[in-house]
Amino acid sequence: MHEPGEHTPGGDESPRRLTDRQKWAFAWMKPSGVVIDVGSSDTPLLGRLHEKAQRVVAVDIDRAALDNASRRVSGAQFIVASASAVPLEDGIADTVLLLDVLEHVPDAAGAIDEMHRLLRPGGRLIVSVPHTGVFAWLDPQNMSARLKGRLTSENRHRHYSAGELLRLLGPRFLVRRVRRSALFLYPLTFGAENLFRTRLGIRAGALFRRLGDLDNDVDWGRLGYNLMIEAEKTKR
Repeated sequence: MHEPGEHTPGGDESPRRLTDRQKWAFAWMKPSGVVIDVGSSDTPLLGRLHEKAQRVVAVDIDRAALDNASRRVSGAQFIVASASAVPLEDGIADTVLLLDVLEHVPDAAGAIDEMHRLLRPGGRLIVSVPHTGVFAWLDPQNMSARLKGRLTSENRHRHYSAGELLRLLGPRFLVRRVRRSALFLYPLTFGAENLFRTRLGIRAGALFRRLGDLDNDVDWGRLGYNLMIEAEKTKR
């Protein structure tokens, strides 16, 4: 599902260095005034956001990651804060990115409330989470913790169905797009990359990221491992 007149990754406009959900988020974004990347860490996407927005704000609880990003990315604002308490004024953002964050935060509903507060009426929220698809059991973080006997309800990497995420968004958001991408190659590439690096001493990250990205480019519907939604803050 795409809006008329907007491109999707793969054409001449596609950012070649971005992969998986970052690539799609960048493609979905419209040129705007202020974009806030919540849970930004230090990723290639952060260095590209100035191409879509006049003001870029990076928010993360990891001060070291933001310090690294600030040395690489010029002209952005960096804020150490949690997703549920961002020290910015109401309605400041045209676009808020919340990519692979909700599954980690203790209060997902509070984080969505905060994204809603930050957005202006008509602003867009782009959110991605692991999906409760058929291969959700391959989640590398959960598998690793389970094998070590350390998996708990507190550290579990949460997966969401589309219905669960839509209920979190509620009637205050109008859903514009939904993607459920990747099948089983995407989660497997994380474990394979780690195995090759730690056990075999082979660095093959670029290859495994490429394989995972190819899988992520396919919308597998209900079977998909990743769920991504673009939603508009309602004006009423």
